[in-house]
Amino acid sequence: MRLASASLLIASLGLTGCVSNPLTDSISSLQVCTESVRILTDMEEVLRLALANPLAASTYTERLTELADEFKALAPQEPTLATAHDDLSAQIDVVLETVENPSISGVADLPTVIAESQIALMDYSTACTPGG
Repeated sequence: MRLASASLLIASLGLTGCVSNPLTDSISSLQVCTESVRILTDMEEVLRLALANPLAASTYTERLTELADEFKALAPQEPTLATAHDDLSAQIDVVLETVENPSISGVADLPTVIAESQIALMDYSTACTPGG
């Protein structure tokens, strides 16, 4: 009887591995979004520092790349959040690629890339908002 009760409890918590559970998806989303806030806030601070000290751009770019890798490593389970996460991560990569390897066309496209990144950030923020 105890084994049956334990099995039912594990299944109800979504710990069976293959079964999606809204509660565990919500907890995962909350953890991902909370960690995202920290990472994106750190990125914003690094950008602010880079603007104040442009001669050290390569140092700031290294830190931004580390933060982008941390962001990319997050693994949201909820499909809408996962899609928004992948989109924002891709946009961050494009911006970093342009900064690390500037070209005339890349710099010319930068305003569009930044706009697309801002839209991806808005979509990600919406996906992190309960009921969003």
